[in-house]
Amino acid sequence: DYLSNTHPKVLLCGTAAAETTLTFIRHVLKINKLAEINIIDIHEYPIKVSKSKVLQDSSIDTERVVFLQANALALPFKTGSFDIIETDLFLLFFPTEDKALLFREWSRLLSPKGVITTREFFPKSIFSRISCSIKNKMLKAKGITTFRTSRSELESLAQDAGLETKFAPVKIGFVKIAALSHMVAWKPSDNS
Repeated sequence: DYLSNTHPKVLLCGTAAAETTLTFIRHVLKINKLAEINIIDIHEYPIKVSKSKVLQDSSIDTERVVFLQANALALPFKTGSFDIIETDLFLLFFPTEDKALLFREWSRLLSPKGVITTREFFPKSIFSRISCSIKNKMLKAKGITTFRTSRSELESLAQDAGLETKFAPVKIGFVKIAALSHMVAWKPSDNS
């Protein structure tokens, strides 16, 4: 529904892999060819690689896509700029105090009827906790620090930033991935 606005403004925080960014852009523009998509990452390299991949795709109106190297905790956009803020496994790179800043920044940037969407990993079973531990050790070996989070922590941080949340398990086909959840956050309406 948020992409059905006349000119929806979308913010993708963190480029992930260039192919993932390209798939996201294609998806948004397929739903609404007038969408404006801003893609930020704190590091220059993923921005450069993603931008190069997008410029090579002739099916994408590159005038609708802006790449910016920026810190997600202090973004150079006006208050209420975005109808959709999208991330994917992004919050695990922030300690709790930075997550609180991030939620406040997202709340500032979100239009009154906008939405924040993400997928986050909440290991529940022994298998998923072991998998998470192995992943974190591999990232740490590359100099990347990750931080555990919980659904209740994200609910609390979102609430402190003036946002309501809803969570649902991620499904692949008919299979629910118990450790991976969709989170949607929004500003409560005046009549709620």
